[in-house]
Amino acid sequence: MSGDIAFVPTTVGIIFGGVGPEHGVSCLSARSIARAIEEQGFKLLCIGISTSGKWCVVPSEVVKNYAIVGGSLPGVSATGKPVTVHLDPNSPGFVVGAEFMPCGVVFPIVHGVGGEDGQLQGLLQSAGITYVGSGIEASAIGLNKVTAKRLVRSSGIETGEWLSVNTLEASENSQFDSTRVWSHFGGSELFIKPVSGGSSAGITLVKEQGELDFALAAATQVSELLIVEKRIIKPREFEVAILETDLGVQASPVGEIKVHPEFEFYDFQAKYLSHGAELITPAKLEPDFADHIRSTAIEVFRILGCRDYARVDFFLDEDSQLIFNEINTVPGFTSISMFSRMWAAGGIDFPDLVHQLLGNALARSTSNPEENS
Repeated sequence: MSGDIAFVPTTVGIIFGGVGPEHGVSCLSARSIARAIEEQGFKLLCIGISTSGKWCVVPSEVVKNYAIVGGSLPGVSATGKPVTVHLDPNSPGFVVGAEFMPCGVVFPIVHGVGGEDGQLQGLLQSAGITYVGSGIEASAIGLNKVTAKRLVRSSGIETGEWLSVNTLEASENSQFDSTRVWSHFGGSELFIKPVSGGSSAGITLVKEQGELDFALAAATQVSELLIVEKRIIKPREFEVAILETDLGVQASPVGEIKVHPEFEFYDFQAKYLSHGAELITPAKLEPDFADHIRSTAIEVFRILGCRDYARVDFFLDEDSQLIFNEINTVPGFTSISMFSRMWAAGGIDFPDLVHQLLGNALARSTSNPEENS
């Protein structure tokens, strides 16, 4: 793959927003990407997906000025011309209103369910539209925390103590008792998480058994499939940004997340609304151990079949055991997101990241379906 753009597309599309809880975060990612793409001289088609699922054109000037105002994230207003995908692989593009608009490549930046789980990738692939990021299978696996952990664990990488729970089956099973979940971990504090989701949406820290049913119900609002994880006591939290370049799969310097004391963990409020954490990059680690984390991140990326870019997250427990937490195949992509900040520490600035990823996508032949799967 190459970051050199041999063919300059007439139009580059960005698809953002979505129906999930990460809608506003996606809009902020689109803002930064739109600015970078236009600075490189490309014509831009901004396609927003409203919280109700409507696809519409959003003027690029609106997208480039998205901001957090009064603690509220931006959103797609769905007042623009409706957009549909032109489902003809011999003529890739979109129908805007009643007009066909060819589109050479798309940067999908919808986080979470519906955008990061293979659904959007499958639609684009069916239409013959080249896109940035992992293909259908890797996207679906990456967003499913249980499947990802199983595959990573089977390759000998530590994933901590966890248990999957299907709440739909539980609700139909009169024998299900949440106390069994609590006793499975010996009364330890737990994190209850939706299996598919990001930005810490729907996650609850459970310290006492009496809090468990409420936490399970809260996570069920995001996903019927849940993962219960034993809380790691006083872990260090590391992240690595992955990028495919002409030199192959590359790992950024390791970043360490330091959550401020007023937050019990790195939740949505801490991530996006309250500046509740800081990123230290490069992390203060022995060089050999930093290299071990970086090589493990690349290994996870390859095990899960990912492509183009991702962010891989780890914990380090009190026994100095490195534990895989999760992978994000569509990580936050603003100029101040952890992904771009780690690459800035590695010598690649934000516009060059966007340029590299567009080049990767364009280097894949749309005539070869296997290249986009």
